[in-house]
Amino acid sequence: MKRNFASLSGLLLVVALSVCPAGLRAEAAGHSVVGAWFGQALPRDLATAAFPAIVVAPSFLPDGMLIVNDSHTFTSSHGTAYGSWTRSGNRVKATVVWLASTSDRVEAPNGFVGAVKVTYDVVVSPASPDLMRGTIHPVFFPPGTDPLNPGNAGSTDWGVYDIQSPGLQRIKVASSTPVGQDLSGELATGAWFGRAVARDLNTAPFPEVIMFPSYLDDGNFIGNDSHAFTSPHTTAHGNWTTNGENSYLATYYWLNVTDSTTVSPSGFTGAIKAIFETAINPANPDLMTGVVHLFFFPPGTDPLDPAGTGGFDVGFFDVVELRRIKAEPATAVQQNLDFELATGAWFGRAVARDLATAPFPEVIMLPNYLPDGGFFGNDSHAFTSPHTMAHGNWTTNGVNSYIATYYWLNVTDSTTVSPNGFTGAIKAIFETAVDPASPDNM
Repeated sequence: MKRNFASLSGLLLVVALSVCPAGLRAEAAGHSVVGAWFGQALPRDLATAAFPAIVVAPSFLPDGMLIVNDSHTFTSSHGTAYGSWTRSGNRVKATVVWLASTSDRVEAPNGFVGAVKVTYDVVVSPASPDLMRGTIHPVFFPPGTDPLNPGNAGSTDWGVYDIQSPGLQRIKVASSTPVGQDLSGELATGAWFGRAVARDLNTAPFPEVIMFPSYLDDGNFIGNDSHAFTSPHTTAHGNWTTNGENSYLATYYWLNVTDSTTVSPSGFTGAIKAIFETAINPANPDLMTGVVHLFFFPPGTDPLDPAGTGGFDVGFFDVVELRRIKAEPATAVQQNLDFELATGAWFGRAVARDLATAPFPEVIMLPNYLPDGGFFGNDSHAFTSPHTMAHGNWTTNGVNSYIATYYWLNVTDSTTVSPNGFTGAIKAIFETAVDPASPDNM
């Protein structure tokens, strides 16, 4: 079979306030902002705002990186946002970028219709460490402009959004769970791929889930999955901890979204809360067993309410198979890649070597290299609309050279095409290098 390759035309590091995230881990670990959050922001000026509301789920990593999903009227045309954060006392500033995309090849052959740079300016009070208050400010960059330009040349300001009371709320497995844990020695740490099936097909909202959970070594949990409702939901964000020896418990949330302003002006149609209990046999550390329990919270209810007021139990799903994603068979289960030049979030473009056989001509990409060996990515191309965030693993491949293996899911909301929403998976092998003389270019 003929192989198609895409060659990089350059990746640029995404930073907050010109501070590179590599090396911030020791400073940020244990700080109250580390973790996953959930809340809503409203525009200061409805007359000029790009959309009427944002329901947002950001995950602050202790190495200085930030991963975000949100729901608004443009949600279905964008993927996960990546970037970095820095702090001064209790004040945190962050910059992330997400891609606006389309499956209309006439409008955009590569699926890319622009990028949005978002700045966060928030404060966490020591008296209320599980609440965050502040502003969110999106700026739109059309194709041909540079979203990493500090001066925002060629962009359109989409307005300032104020985080609403009580603020962004921290997602925690339990109230006693420590903030910013060190779970680097736990067997669950890493990215996984597998499937879970409903216990009761008569009452389950969908028959099975193709799933991509990633357990970060700081206690953050990030996941994607494919099922009959895949199209209207985004990446899940949450928290995990130990639940006994080689047993683990995670609580995470994903957003149901729509691009129909008739259905929802903000794009938000509810949240799913998942409680995920898993275990790993040390004799077989690349396989995980477990069960996921789902609850649905419609708009107007609080998915973080400990009592679950207003939520609906939508059943249990048993894990059939969950396998670890590794960059290569020899890759260690846990790695420490804090000081490798690749560590961080990046933005750039790759083009096909052979246009005659490539499935799409180019890829606008946002890869994210975590210091524990985890890898996340989003990109924009002709098939962008039906795929989700990629999960995987990376490691060194020589001095300042790197290799990553990651996967993303092709999904659909057509139950005729696929009852579980799954239409295939893409495996990507990504080989890169960073010159120490130019460490912000890959």
